[in-house]
Amino acid sequence: MMKTDSPDVLANAVAHGRSLVRAVEALEAVAEHTGGFGWIESAARCICLTAYRHNLRRLVAELPGELTAEILAASEGALGKLPTRDPSLN
Repeated sequence: MMKTDSPDVLANAVAHGRSLVRAVEALEAVAEHTGGFGWIESAARCICLTAYRHNLRRLVAELPGELTAEILAASEGALGKLPTRDPSLN
């Protein structure tokens, strides 16, 4: 059984967090640069964006500050305007 503080698990958490950051940014970019969405596409994008942001916030809340900094280094705007535990990241 793998320990939860092993380097592999922590690296996987950082990779997952960065993937969530990229997904949030991609969905935001699609929303900004396309005006012809139908209501189904808009609803699906909104649901995905909400879920990805929620998962990213939970991940950031659970991880130590140094790993959170590694994740959020990919983007400062992915969490929206919510404060993080590390004030230097705001």
